[in-house]
Amino acid sequence: MNPVSIESVADRLAIMETISRYGHALDFMDRDALADCFTEDAVNKGFTEEHHDYGPIKGRQNIVDGIMGRMDHQFEGTKDLALQPRHCITNFKFDELTDNSAQVTSMLVAPASENHSTRMYGAGWYLHKLEKSDGVWRISHLEWHLDLPVS
Repeated sequence: MNPVSIESVADRLAIMETISRYGHALDFMDRDALADCFTEDAVNKGFTEEHHDYGPIKGRQNIVDGIMGRMDHQFEGTKDLALQPRHCITNFKFDELTDNSAQVTSMLVAPASENHSTRMYGAGWYLHKLEKSDGVWRISHLEWHLDLPVS
């Protein structure tokens, strides 16, 4: 990993912003914002505690369609956000950082609120690989591991 410099600090902040925008796009089911988080040739895959594998899904549009389809199914009938998930992505650990690529591990806690109560929706961790192109960091590979089953 590069030594700490003004540039590497700026890159770290921009990378964390990209990952945070991904979480916000999920919570507000914003297709365009979600698509903007990924490279054109990105890969998305995931695993649950029960060993249910998801993916790999390849390509930005396929990833967005897959994620939005899965969320539409999980939150069917809640388009008015009666059930509101919150993807709280924290504890960013930079495993690798170069001028144009990064690998980051982060933690996920995802509560969901419904009818004036909040429950745990899911928890786990992410492996993010990002690429910088034209000064913009985007996710090129996203792997998620859920500890709790999605209810």
